[in-house]
Amino acid sequence: MDLVSAAAFVEADGNPLDRARLRALLHGETAPPEALPRANDDGGFSAFWSGEDSSLDATCFMLDRLSDLGDEAATIRARAILFLQAHRHRDGWWEEDASLAERAPPSARAGDEAATVYLTANCGFWCDNARAADWLATRVAPDGRLPSFVQAHWLAAALLRRHAHAAAFPLVRHLAGRVGELGPAALAWLASTLPAEPVGAVARMLLTGRQEPDGRWRSEDGEAFDAAATVAAVRVLRASP
Repeated sequence: MDLVSAAAFVEADGNPLDRARLRALLHGETAPPEALPRANDDGGFSAFWSGEDSSLDATCFMLDRLSDLGDEAATIRARAILFLQAHRHRDGWWEEDASLAERAPPSARAGDEAATVYLTANCGFWCDNARAADWLATRVAPDGRLPSFVQAHWLAAALLRRHAHAAAFPLVRHLAGRVGELGPAALAWLASTLPAEPVGAVARMLLTGRQEPDGRWRSEDGEAFDAAATVAAVRVLRASP
């Protein structure tokens, strides 16, 4: 990893939160108040597609970024977790509000099984919810597949590991066969979620070869997210043994 060029890219192209995350990771700096994201009144965060309404997926996305910051973001993180917890169904699963279904992308569409599995894995991961782990375990096929997107597999695997579910093992085996298909942002996300697993080590190894000459790691979501993807890559590669 060329850390100097990665840092230069984020400083030049990142938003205030990207730069604050990088400085916290590299130098332990405290994020200035103006760099912290502003939550909605309910503690959640809006997605680009949800208008002013809070989204479960967007809130999980922001929790990942806030995890790089210290006490200055603790209240924002705690309110975001409370927002997620308030929207869990009794049986342990999550889905976005039905009123957002027509605007939501496939990964967040209420009433869609793949979206429900993914959001349950994501929200369950951040809330460390045992009922979510139980619900997800019943949906893992013998070959380790979930009826959802690939991201759901590493989020569910991490949650199931925490709660000692045997279903975590086939999930991790399944991911080992798919890690080579992943782009840079997904590799960083997997490695951050499953840092102690062999598949996490493979993801870190692959990630080291994906850095661009200008220091960035490219995001599968487009150039606007390259700085965030670069911070995520720096996070996992600096933490690796």
